[in-house]
Amino acid sequence: MSDDARNASARRGKKGLLIGSGVGVVALAAAAYVGACYHYKDAIPEGTTVAGKSIGGMTSEQATRQVLTLKHPNASTKANVTAGDQSFDLAPASAWKPDAEKTLDGVTEFSLSPGRLLDQINGGGEKIEPVYSVDKTALTTLVKKAAESKIDGAPKQGRVKFIGGKVSIVDGAPGHGVDEKKVADAIASGWPKKTDYTTELVEKNSDASDNAVQAFAEGDAKKAMSAPLEVSANGQSVTLTPAQVSDVISSTTGSDGKPAIKVDTKALLTTVLSRGDKMRVPAVDAKVVWKDGQPSVVEGRSGKEIDESKVAKIVGDALVGDHKATLAMKEQKPAVMAKDVNVEALPSTSMAHFESPFPTGPSQQARIHNITTAINRLNGIVVQPGEQFSLLRALGYEFTKEAGYVEAGTLQGGLHLDGMGGGVSQVSTTMYNTAFFAGVQLDEHTAHAVYISRYPMGREATIWNPGIDNKWTNDTGKPILIKAHVESNKVVMDFYGTKKYDVATRTSGKYNIQPPKHRTVKNVKGCENTVGGGVPGFDVDVYRELKSGSTTVRTEKIHTKYKPDDIITCQN
Repeated sequence: MSDDARNASARRGKKGLLIGSGVGVVALAAAAYVGACYHYKDAIPEGTTVAGKSIGGMTSEQATRQVLTLKHPNASTKANVTAGDQSFDLAPASAWKPDAEKTLDGVTEFSLSPGRLLDQINGGGEKIEPVYSVDKTALTTLVKKAAESKIDGAPKQGRVKFIGGKVSIVDGAPGHGVDEKKVADAIASGWPKKTDYTTELVEKNSDASDNAVQAFAEGDAKKAMSAPLEVSANGQSVTLTPAQVSDVISSTTGSDGKPAIKVDTKALLTTVLSRGDKMRVPAVDAKVVWKDGQPSVVEGRSGKEIDESKVAKIVGDALVGDHKATLAMKEQKPAVMAKDVNVEALPSTSMAHFESPFPTGPSQQARIHNITTAINRLNGIVVQPGEQFSLLRALGYEFTKEAGYVEAGTLQGGLHLDGMGGGVSQVSTTMYNTAFFAGVQLDEHTAHAVYISRYPMGREATIWNPGIDNKWTNDTGKPILIKAHVESNKVVMDFYGTKKYDVATRTSGKYNIQPPKHRTVKNVKGCENTVGGGVPGFDVDVYRELKSGSTTVRTEKIHTKYKPDDIITCQN
């Protein structure tokens, strides 16, 4: 081969190599790009908000939780209905629920759009307005209740009452009312832009005839009260007397005009769970622990809980059957798994700090023990974006000897008595105030019945299992790490995270002041005589102002009514 031929062949080989290399580079770049798009497919771009609440950086699951906590923006807007020469109003907002699927449609999805990928990486999310869907059945019920309570001459509903384990009949009577479905349809299509509606008064009978009520009273109602009810869950059983059952059921009338037993699921479970401490096994969330100053994550574990959606039917069937109700259980998954916690990215800045001092001394050691036990359970918990934190759930729903608690002072029914877990309300108050100043969404809390001077007036929270919880939702868009400990004579708590709002607060003066009375209490074990002159009851209002820069986003009013802490003389 000539030198020219050899050189031409070499040039062709190099050119082919260059082309092949170029194709390889392009292929690698394309693969990396597609991989990046896939990696960010379930991550919401930073800066994305729903109704002003940040969901940037969340997964679709976290954002869904956030959306479902939203309240309708027109919650205080009423609908006014004029019927003939009468009128009534109602607040329809409770029948409108946020539709997470429609609200977040397209926010998280696989896309090869370069602009979308840049938004995912660098931010630039959009402002999303939530989509709400109306529950026509719930709205019709709202209209019906409002009309019957406010229209003069409304029909009197015939029903059965369960009192003290006995059955009694309330006779019905015809009257005037409205076509609830027609009014509900009008409100569903017009509210909140339209608030005034007109309809006619119509003659209406009781939902159930007298004969139907009588037959129900002599049949299913009588049978429901004929024997104790055995309620079982997770291998543990509790027996309720007919009198106890009568406190958690009522009668309702279906669309067919036939009365039936209505079970108040919440009231029933409160009664049952107060006596059956093994009827559920709470899930344990993954949490952060520190060893030699270095953080690591302890994995969470699943638990078992009662399936509340099935309680009413199971108990209702049992009351007209063999009086044995075995409640269905379902898995309770941890809200936070170890894989959800990136130790290297844990928040390092305290967004809220609160300290709550407590009394010390030999007589307070049991109380301090309980406070320390509860605090150790909370330290290191991570609350994910959109997650609702429940203090009862975090503490395992139990204040028992097996859970590490001892008897200490509690407040029960206006009396100062020893009880398991006494002192944990100090932890609840510390948690409430830390959440308060973190600016997160406050969902549920209950103040003590009487004012306790070591707590901030109108800004405190008790806790009791079951029934009294302390809940808040992380609506910051970023994880919150709870760090808490007992230091000398105080509970110390910090939320580490990204603060969304600055918080300002003010407290009104006391008003509606009621002096304490002198009461004699007989035969109550552990009753303590009052030392001193008791404590007056009063009302107080606390205002929380949430600010973004110089702009006030909203101002919340928390009203608390304290009963007098009466002067108690015990006679045992």
